Amino acid sequence: MQTPFKLEAHLNRDNLPADREVEVFLMVRAQPTREVATAVQTHRRKVHMAFVIDASGSMCGEKLETAKEAILRRYRGDLEEGDMLSLITFSDYAQAVIAAAAKGGGGDVEAKVKSAQCGGMTNLYEGVEKAVDLLSKTPPGYLRVMVIATDGIPTTGITDPDKIVGLVKKAREEHNIATFVYGIGDDYDLKLCDNMAKAGGGAMKHASKPGELEGLTQVLASMIKSTVAPKLMLDLIPEADVAILEAAMLAPRAMALDPRSRPWDVGMVAANDAILATFKLKIGPRPEGRRKIAAVALGAMTEDVEAQFAKEAPFAEAHPEARIYHVAGVRVANIVEKSKNGVNPADDYRLLDSLLGTPEARDLLTRDPYFARLINVTQKTKVEDAKTRVDRLTSAMK
Repeated sequence: MQTPFKLEAHLNRDNLPADREVEVFLMVRAQPTREVATAVQTHRRKVHMAFVIDASGSMCGEKLETAKEAILRRYRGDLEEGDMLSLITFSDYAQAVIAAAAKGGGGDVEAKVKSAQCGGMTNLYEGVEKAVDLLSKTPPGYLRVMVIATDGIPTTGITDPDKIVGLVKKAREEHNIATFVYGIGDDYDLKLCDNMAKAGGGAMKHASKPGELEGLTQVLASMIKSTVAPKLMLDLIPEADVAILEAAMLAPRAMALDPRSRPWDVGMVAANDAILATFKLKIGPRPEGRRKIAAVALGAMTEDVEAQFAKEAPFAEAHPEARIYHVAGVRVANIVEKSKNGVNPADDYRLLDSLLGTPEARDLLTRDPYFARLINVTQKTKVEDAKTRVDRLTSAMK
C-alpha cells in the first residue's frame, strides 16, 4: 500500500548511557511523497469555501469593497464547477448573503456578493456560528474551509474570546472545518485571530492594507487546490519510562505543542508543505541493548524510535540538528505567544542569538536551507510590529 508521506524521526544521540536517566531531543520530519503530490494536483477534491466577512461600520468603503472583489476573483478564477461558495456578513447580527451556492448551479452569485452592505457593530460569534452551520451540511467528500476577515474586535453578541475560539475548535473537531483568518489594519484582536486559526487547523494572515487581501486569498486558494490532508494528526507515544518535557512544531505552522494534549492537529497539509516537529524527552534508567523509546504516528503511519544503551556512552551527537531545531523552535513559539499577549520578546531573541553563536548551529545554517530560512525570517521580525511578526513567524518555513 502506498504511503502518503515520507516520514523520518531522529534522536540527537544514537548511543545513550545505560542504567541512569538521560535527556534527549527528537526531530520528526515528513513531507508528501512526489506521487501523492502529483495525484492531488491532478485530481483535486471539491471544496466548500465559506467567507465570513466583517461588515461593521469600520469596514465601510475600501475594506469591504476589497473583500468583495477578492471573493469574486476566487469564485471566478479558482472555484471549479461543483465547488460551493457561501458568504456570511456580520455586523449587529449575521446574515447569510449566499448559502452554499454551487458554481455552475445557477443563481446570480456575483450580484449577491456585490450587494453586501456594511454598518453597525461586530457580532463575530454569530457570523462564525452561521458559517459552521452551513459548512456542517456540506456533502461528504468536500473540503470545508472557513475564511474570516475582520478589522476590529467583537463588540456585540457573544464577545468572550474563549467562547469564539471554542466554537472554531468544535467546528474543527466535529465537522473537519479548516479556518483561516485575515486581520485587516491595526485594530483587530491579534491574539483572538491567531488563536482561531490555531484551533481551526489553518493560518492567520495580517493585511496591513485592504489591498493585500487579494494576494493573500489567492495564496490560500492555491493551497486548497493541492490539499493532501485536510486534517492531519501527529502523535508521539512514549514508552512507560519516557516523559515528554517539551514539544514544538515549526512547519507547516510554528507553535508550541502541549505534551498533555496528544495527539496534535498539524492542520491542513498541502502538496508542497513540510511537517517538522521537535521534542525534548527524559528517559528513565534502561539496561544495555537497543531499546524502543517511543512511536511516532502521523495519520495512519507509524515509526518506532529506538536508541542503543551502553555502560560506556560518551556524549556525542549524531544528529545535532534535532537539538538545535528544538531550541530554536521553542524560542520562536515563545516569541509568537509573547507578541500575541503584548509582552516584549527581547529575551527570546537574545537566547536565539546565543544558540546561533555555537559552531553546530553555524554549520547547520550553511547546510540546511530550511533552518537558514527559519533563522532569516526570525531575525528580520526583531524590528516588525507584533501583528506582522506573528504572521511571518507562524509560517516561517512555508
